This record gives sequence, structure tokens and C-alpha cells, in this order.
Amino acid sequence: MRGASEVIDLQIDPQEWLAAAKAALSAVAKRSPNPIVENLCLKASPQGFALVGTDLETTVVAQGHSGKASKPIQLILPAIVGKIPLTALREDSGSLIAESPDAVYTLPMLDGADFPKLTPAPTGWVKIGNLATRLSMVASAMSENIKEREVCGVLLHGGVTVATDIWRVHVAWAPDDDRDQEEAVFLPSGLVKAAMQLEGEVQIAVFKSVVH
Repeated sequence: MRGASEVIDLQIDPQEWLAAAKAALSAVAKRSPNPIVENLCLKASPQGFALVGTDLETTVVAQGHSGKASKPIQLILPAIVGKIPLTALREDSGSLIAESPDAVYTLPMLDGADFPKLTPAPTGWVKIGNLATRLSMVASAMSENIKEREVCGVLLHGGVTVATDIWRVHVAWAPDDDRDQEEAVFLPSGLVKAAMQLEGEVQIAVFKSVVH
């Protein structure tokens, strides 16, 4: 939640923003009985920013190192902002000003305290900016049947990348110097498709959501 005396003034790397937003948007609900989850939740801290997308079943958190705030900030942003290469977010007269290289946008100031409180059960953090090649090697075997959620995505474990639709199994191994992911992480199919198009590097966590 935004502190009472905190003034928003974030400087953002636009490529890092787009990479994080593309990952988070992969989990954003397109239509929901709770319209608030059709948006992104922005969290900023002295360590950088994080974008959260959820459909209340699966949640993706994508972190960046720019967009640092002196105190923790949490805001709700319309999903369309995730498609804009933002360079700055600042507060002006009660509105949120979003700047890109080509335009300036005025947004309503929506407190992130209204975003669903999710208890994460992370499967682990992973850097996905360098995974495009490995994911593209296995994605053709990934199930697209949402009723088969347990195989509707790609599993990462160590240097191994696995996808299956029960009938086929595709496996890719990373070079020894690229095996920095030790914990098993399951990337849902929407996130896999987004990650294959990423041009920047971003750290993400995927977890099943428990809503309070």
C-alpha cells in the first residue's frame, strides 16, 4: 500500500518493463466476476518493481531492477499499460502520469490494497529472458487443453526443459554454464508463449493462488 507521505516518481527501463509486463499479462484474467483481476498490480520498493497478474487460479510475478521507490508502493494499473514501453511513472495532482518515449498518459490513481490478497506458494524463481530457444524446442509438444492443467505448460528443472501432451514428450538440455535454475518451476502455456517472444530478461515466479 502507498504510504501517506510517499510521492510516486519511478524511473523505468522500458525494455525491462515490457518483458515483465508480457510475463505478468499471460496470467491476467480476460473476463472475471471480479473485474479488478483484469488489471495488473504494480509493486515498487527500494529493490525495484514487480508486476503481478492473476486469474485467481494461477499468478505470475515478474520482477525488474529499475522503477525503484524509496518506500513500498502498490498500485492497480489497467492491463493496456503493460503494452506501452514506459520510462516513468509519477504522481501529479492525484493522477498517475505514465510516460513513454512517444506519449504521456494520465491514469486514475487506484490503490493496490484493493487487489486480491494472494498467498503465494511459489514453485521457484527463474530468469526467463534467456529461455526462448529452449522453450521453442519443446513447446510443440505442450498440451493446449486447459482441462489438462498438469501438462498445459513446460517444466523447468535444473538444465532440463520438458513439455508433453501425454502422447509426446520433448526435452531440451541447457549448456552447463546456463544451469542456474535448480528448483522445479512449471510455466503455464500462456507464459511459455510470452517468454518465447521476450527481448529483455526478467525474473518471474509462478504459483497457484490462494485468495483471502
